[in-house]
Amino acid sequence: MTALHEASENWLASLTILGRTEGTVQLRRERLLAAIQFLHNRGCLRPADVTAHDLDNYLNQRREDGFARETLRSIRSTLRGFFGWLYDNRKILRNPAQDLLIGTRQEQPLLAAPLSESDVQALLEAIPNRTAKDMRNRCLLELLYGCGLRLNEALTLR
Repeated sequence: MTALHEASENWLASLTILGRTEGTVQLRRERLLAAIQFLHNRGCLRPADVTAHDLDNYLNQRREDGFARETLRSIRSTLRGFFGWLYDNRKILRNPAQDLLIGTRQEQPLLAAPLSESDVQALLEAIPNRTAKDMRNRCLLELLYGCGLRLNEALTLR
């Protein structure tokens, strides 16, 4: 195991300690291990060996591989988190991911307008109120809308 790989495992363990979800830690692990493999192929075996140029090349390679913009942002976020943690913990003298970019910003289509309050009320009133299942469904919709939860967040509630 190289020093870069060992440092990545320590960072991932710190995310777990900080209370990040298992899914978040797993996604970060996948993103980081792919980057580390790329860096190893470039001769970077220690965190101090990695330069901003190496990380730029990695993101450019992912872009050429056809990765979606949001995936590139997720990769960049992972790299910034990892190298920021190394820098904050004095494992490296400079943070090579500090100014990491993912290319020129393209026009993104606007999101659809959110439902109006009356639309939400009509949606909730359209749910029958006869069974426990109906009431559960209404409660779930109110929870999603009122708290701004993602579906996965609501489904993992106990």
